[in-house]
Amino acid sequence: MEAPLNENLNYAAFFSVADENSKFLGMQGTGAFNLNGSHNQTNTLGASLSAKVDDKNSLDLVATFSKSKFTHGSEGVITGVEDVVSDSYVASYNRYGLLAEDRLTLAVSQPHRVQSGSMGLRISGLANTNGSVPYVNKSVDLEPSGRQLDFAVGYAVDVGSNTTMTSRFIHTKDTNHIADAESENSIMLGFKYDNLHLGSLYNVTNKNFDAQMTYSLKF
Repeated sequence: MEAPLNENLNYAAFFSVADENSKFLGMQGTGAFNLNGSHNQTNTLGASLSAKVDDKNSLDLVATFSKSKFTHGSEGVITGVEDVVSDSYVASYNRYGLLAEDRLTLAVSQPHRVQSGSMGLRISGLANTNGSVPYVNKSVDLEPSGRQLDFAVGYAVDVGSNTTMTSRFIHTKDTNHIADAESENSIMLGFKYDNLHLGSLYNVTNKNFDAQMTYSLKF
C-alpha cells in the first residue's frame, strides 16, 4: 500500500507471510540440529518513508518487523522456538546532480536481526548403570550479542541513455551481530547496460571476491 502524503512526501506499508517449511529464518539445520519435519511461518510488517527535500536532495527510511512461529518435528535436539521477533532498517540520504547525471548516497543500515526469542533444547547425558540415558531440557536466548551496522557511501553516474556505473564503499561493525567482531570493509562496483547487469564485491578485510552477471528479457 502506497500513499503520497503530499507532493514531496510518500509513505508505503506492506505485509507478507513466508512459509519456510524445514528452515528457520533462512537457516538449515544438520546432524543433531536438523530441522526435518519442522514448520516455520514468518509474518513481516514493513513501512517506508521517502521525503524530497528539493530537486537535488532526498531522504529515505525503511523498517521491517517480523514475528516467527516455529513448530519442530520429532527429530534432533531442538524441541521448539518461541516468541521470535526480529527487525531490520535502513536510512539513506541522496544527493542528485553533484557533477553530472549522477547520485551520491550516504546510508546506514541494520540487516535482519533477532531482537527476542528462545530455543528449547533436549540434551542427552551419560548412560547410567542400567543403560538408560537421562535428558536435560534447556532454553537458549536467541538474541545475538551485538548489532551489525553497515555504513555506506555510494556513487552512481549515467554515462549514456542506457548505461549506468555504480560504486559503493561499506564499513561493517559487529559483523553477523557478534559483539566486538572485527570490523570489515568492502568495495562494490556495478555496471548496467540496458538489460545487462554486472556486479562485483571485494571484501578488503577477508580478501574475498565475488562477481555476478544477470541479463533479463522482456516479452
